[in-house]
Amino acid sequence: MKTIEEVQQFISDYADALYLAKIGLHDHDITYEQHKQNIAHLQTFYAPFQRYGQTTHFLERFTDMDSREESEKKLKKILKKKIFLIRKYEGAMFAKGITADNDIIFCCFLDSDHVLIDDTIYHTNVAVGFCNGELCILSKRLLDSDMLHQHNQLVWTYHSNSREVEDDIWIKDNGKWVETLRINEPEIPLWITDYHREY
Repeated sequence: MKTIEEVQQFISDYADALYLAKIGLHDHDITYEQHKQNIAHLQTFYAPFQRYGQTTHFLERFTDMDSREESEKKLKKILKKKIFLIRKYEGAMFAKGITADNDIIFCCFLDSDHVLIDDTIYHTNVAVGFCNGELCILSKRLLDSDMLHQHNQLVWTYHSNSREVEDDIWIKDNGKWVETLRINEPEIPLWITDYHREY
């Protein structure tokens, strides 16, 4: 069984791979072959049922390549995702599309990877589990903006038109909280309170 610190390394490596995939869409100095290799590496982080849908859009590069000047502007706006905290749960309940080895999940809270979006708080909840004995990304939830703005609550949800909903690969319930690994404290009070809660 993997420790929560090993999950931290896994999700950090994922953030590196995701960053390379995103800059590869615009970096003229990365060849298409190199870009495809980077995408293939990124795919290894996802569960088999997530692998294709989460990465194929990165292969659209060069179909309508920007000028080098425009590409450089876009590259400056792409950041590597930062990990804020990881929570481990047991007894998670999955929709029928998720086929995991067991009911253990690690919810990894990450910021945005775009320079124009506040990187002092987390926006994404990536659930990591086990498939074929290895760590893999099972699902991804986003912050519910309506609950945030109308009720001042942090609630994680799936967009109605997301692949998770369409393919029934979503998490119904996290299960029972086991432990938390805190890595980077956010800077806004609502997030700070959530960061320090024990569940």
